Formats: sequence, C-alpha cells, structure tokens
Amino acid sequence: IFLYNEGADDHKKYSGTGPSGINLGTQRDEVIKALGDPSARGLGLDSDLWFRYDSGLEFNFEHNGTIHHLVVTKPH
Repeated sequence: IFLYNEGADDHKKYSGTGPSGINLGTQRDEVIKALGDPSARGLGLDSDLWFRYDSGLEFNFEHNGTIHHLVVTKPH
C-alpha cells in the first residue's frame, strides 16, 4: 500500500494516521523518536531519504525531512 503526501507525484495527501500517531505531516526526526532506529536505510547521501522497519513500514523522505510517501508492506 502506497500512501502519498500532498503533491508527491501529483497525488493528494492521505489524511489518516498510522502507528504511534504518525501521519504524512510527521517529520523524519519524529519518525525516529516514535519508532526508533530503522532496520534499514538508504546509503551515502541518501541515508536520510529512505527508512525501512521490520514492522513493514517504509518511509521515503524529501531532503527537508518531510515524508514524500509511506509504503505499508508485509512485516519482515
């Protein structure tokens, strides 16, 4: 399941909330505070642009820390 932020790839913003109250307005540092360190993340300069958690949540961020989109997958 892909949940997009407003304007991300011409999508409308998903307005619901997820675990720990996370929504598409949540910033990168708030995601880490709520869910802890990710199980995997991007490499090099992209290390802060992509996070994956074993719970099945994958976050893709803009450079400014806002969520571009959230992917909900089968837990690992």
